[in-house]
This record gives sequence, C-alpha cells and structure tokens, in this order.
Amino acid sequence: SWIQREEIFFFWVTEKGMSKRQASELGPLADEKEVDPDLTPSTDKTVPSDEDDEDETDIQVQFEFNAPVQEDYHMTKNFLKNYLDTEGWNISEFVDLLISQGNVGEFLRIDSNEDLFGFLSVVNLHRYESFESIQQIKNFLLKTITDTEHRNEFERLINDKENPIGLLINERMSNIPPELAPKIHSSLYQHITWAKDEEESEGFPVVYNFSNYLLISTYYEPSKKEVKGNKRSKQTAPLEERIYVNPEEEIYSKNASFNFTYKINRYDLPTRWTLLGDMFHYRSILVIPANRVEDIVKEISTAFGGASE
Repeated sequence: SWIQREEIFFFWVTEKGMSKRQASELGPLADEKEVDPDLTPSTDKTVPSDEDDEDETDIQVQFEFNAPVQEDYHMTKNFLKNYLDTEGWNISEFVDLLISQGNVGEFLRIDSNEDLFGFLSVVNLHRYESFESIQQIKNFLLKTITDTEHRNEFERLINDKENPIGLLINERMSNIPPELAPKIHSSLYQHITWAKDEEESEGFPVVYNFSNYLLISTYYEPSKKEVKGNKRSKQTAPLEERIYVNPEEEIYSKNASFNFTYKINRYDLPTRWTLLGDMFHYRSILVIPANRVEDIVKEISTAFGGASE
C-alpha cells in the first residue's frame, strides 16, 4: 500500500557553499557535467588561503525526505543515466519501478523545492526478476566481474531464492552534506521494516524481507605516480586514500561479504584532475548481509553525526 509521508531535518550550511579549499579536496566528487574552475588544470598552483572562508555565513537549510511521486520521474532518471556506465538499458522501466514503491524510498528535497536532490531506495531483485531492466543490471554486473571465482560466487548470491537480495540505489548531488547520511539510511531501513510488518499482517506476499543487499559503490583514487631518481631507477609513491562519492559507502564496503572492484575507464586514463593529482574512477560491487545493517547505520551515525529534527 502507498503511504504518504514526509520527514524534515535541518542543517547549518555556509551561504556561499564550499570554500575553495573544500572544493579542491572534494573536487573528484563533483557531477561530471559541472565544471569547477578550481579543479581545472592550469599553471596557477597556488593553494587557497584561510581568507577564502572569511566571507561565509551560516544559514539553516530544511531537508525533506518524501515518498516518491510521479513528478520525480525525470530527475530520478537523470541521476541514473550512468548507472551501468555506458551500457544501454531500460532505465525508464526501472525508474517507474522505483516510483511505484510509495512505501519505501527516501527522496530528498530542500525547503519544499520541487527539484530532487537525491534518493535512497531498494528493489527486490527476485520479486522483479522478470523485468527487463533487472535482467540488464544483473547481466551487466556478471559481465563486469571478470574473475571466474568471483563471478560464480556473485551469480550464486543473486540467484539464491531462499535468501532474497535487495538492490540499494544511493544517489544524491555531491554537495549535499554527509551529515545527512545517518538520517536517510536509518529512515530507509525503518520503512523497510514497517513495509515488511504490514505485508505479513495483511497476508500479502513479503517483498521487503532481505537476507542480503547489493550496492554499486563509486569512488575515486589518485593514480600511481613515479618519482624519478635517476635513469636506472624509478620509485612508486604510495596511493592516497580513496575518495567515495557518497562517503558512507566506505562503511558498507568494510562490512561487505562480497566485494569486486573495477575501473570505469577501460583505457587506463585518469578520469579527472585535482590538486591531489590525476584521479581514476572506480566502482565496487558489494553484497552486504542484512544482519550487518544495524551496525552499519550506527557506524554511519558515529562517523557523520546527524541532523536536528
């Protein structure tokens, strides 16, 4: 059944957005269509000073979690346009499926704005296995996992009817504060529990009882840089810490029972340039046991704090 709901949380953010220093650190997380002059290669390598922060003032922003509605169709589709990299797939069918789940899914707006700033939802891969879009997602992931042992294990997990698996879709704009993560994730799992309880009490087929969750996580990592000593020797500098597009997904990665990582760019070229150097774009295919979700949400809350209601 469809449940109308709305949850409101508040954050204090800077009126002018991120400082130049923050933009340089988080540059790889920007949307690929946006061009940030601070992240564009140039001959000026000056590090921004503390003066960049002086003109910023704090304002209160109201974030709203809503159930999905039909008006979210086009913006939801836009968030998912690169979900399977450059692979063509029935994205329209998949978006219709997400929006039809009115009792599960956290769709994010700001100050009652009609625009969608992100969403977190889940789809039962077994319940909707006949859908073309679901078949395309599964086939894409199986094709992407090139290691035979990992592919066989993944195929077993996604086809195990005795242990239903839910596909988590975690998409939002890069400048949404990470402090929102605890609320949006805890809210999703709370609504999953409510939907499951309602299904059982009403005698409906149980759609939201999951043994595992599947998440495609995205992050960037600096390239290996060779430090030239002399003509006879080259020394490889250590890799910097990876930067997740959605920072809380690092916690999912640490709790995953299955993890296969692949590079987006098949030609071994950096995806973008930042003050940290050339960055490569990776994705991890994660399977997370449902019995770890409670601890994951607690870890996310500890790592990122939360909003005030």
